[in-house]
Amino acid sequence: MGKGDPEPDVVYNLSVENAFQRNLQAALDGAVEYSSMVGGVSTRGWKHLAAVLSAEKRLKDAESILDFTMEEAGDMEKLDLLKLKAVLQMAQEQPKQALKTCSNFLALIRAQEKSEQSK
Repeated sequence: MGKGDPEPDVVYNLSVENAFQRNLQAALDGAVEYSSMVGGVSTRGWKHLAAVLSAEKRLKDAESILDFTMEEAGDMEKLDLLKLKAVLQMAQEQPKQALKTCSNFLALIRAQEKSEQSK
């Protein structure tokens, strides 16, 4: 980043604010800029991008972003991503897929509980 370039958190927060104000193009631009600034390694950035795409009714694109993000996410992050994915699937009128996603969500919780109990 050069002198005078905004910090990634500033770009992210501005993008979130634009999304709240329904200025979706500015929110999308900010989400993409944030992801490129952090090298695409921020789960919160990808989650925000998926939310903006969802607000634009680009539900399949949003779901694809979540699928991509889950491959790199830790277990706790996956829980949030799975919840959002189930909501997107319901919005696309895919109740069977949403139910499967919820089952994956519960399986992940059970695995975490077993892991905690064995410590």
